[in-house]
Amino acid sequence: MKPLLILILACVVSTVACKKVNKNNTEFTGNWSPDVETYNDPSLYISENSQAVYTFNFEGQKEYKGIARVCKNRLYIGDINYFEIIEYPYSIDTTIDRHYIWNNTIGRMMLANWKMVLYGLKPTSRHISFETTYYKIDY
Repeated sequence: MKPLLILILACVVSTVACKKVNKNNTEFTGNWSPDVETYNDPSLYISENSQAVYTFNFEGQKEYKGIARVCKNRLYIGDINYFEIIEYPYSIDTTIDRHYIWNNTIGRMMLANWKMVLYGLKPTSRHISFETTYYKIDY
């Protein structure tokens, strides 16, 4: 009985320990897209109130929605789906590293100034997983 109680308590603590992505940790919030040449056109949007939408085209449009949470080296979207964080979001020097992404708000290409690298989306039994470099623009 005691080991079961410890296991349940550990599960609850690990779930509560995850940090929601919100306006206080803005490095994850925004519209994330790969470089223009990337195949499958994945995109990741995380709002300031932790709502996340991940879409990509592989044998048809796939879309995953949920609350965005960061736990250790994982970025969760909802309760089951997650990315492994290879490189956390960081500001890039646009004089050296020049990547353009499409800005839907104004309808043109813009120079990205944030970068992160993710591997996923996992669990892989539902689709393929691959490492992708994502970029975003400060609005």
